Amino acid sequence: MATAPAIRAKGLLPTLNEDNKDNRNNDAPRRAAMKARLVIGAILAALLLLMQYRLWIVEDSLPDAWALQKKVSAQKAENEQLDRRNDDLSAEVRDLKQGHDAIEARARKELGMVKSGETFYQIIRPRPIVQEQPGAQPDTDNQPEKTDASH
Repeated sequence: MATAPAIRAKGLLPTLNEDNKDNRNNDAPRRAAMKARLVIGAILAALLLLMQYRLWIVEDSLPDAWALQKKVSAQKAENEQLDRRNDDLSAEVRDLKQGHDAIEARARKELGMVKSGETFYQIIRPRPIVQEQPGAQPDTDNQPEKTDASH
């Protein structure tokens, strides 16, 4: 097999100087295109980083949006609870306006009122007796003080 210098000598391959001249002429547009691609790639990468920065770090970012969603769901739960309470209060107001039974029950419960002709009985439950345990200190708060007469 013939070597590259032998083939070049026969004129089949261009010489190194001729090859460089041809490549320089042909490489200029390639190099310009490559630089343009690199510049466009760098610009796109910078834009991507900028968008990621705005998405994750600055005010009104995704973490802020997630926190707001949690607050909204908590507020909705609280609103539902308050709606149920309002419904109960509305029903009680309706009963108080329309029915005398509700007024009477409330007066008996909260004000201790009794109808005429009724007898009121109050049941007082005795307090449990506390037995002193052996070895425990006696309660001296209610006992008279002992004085030493030997002075």
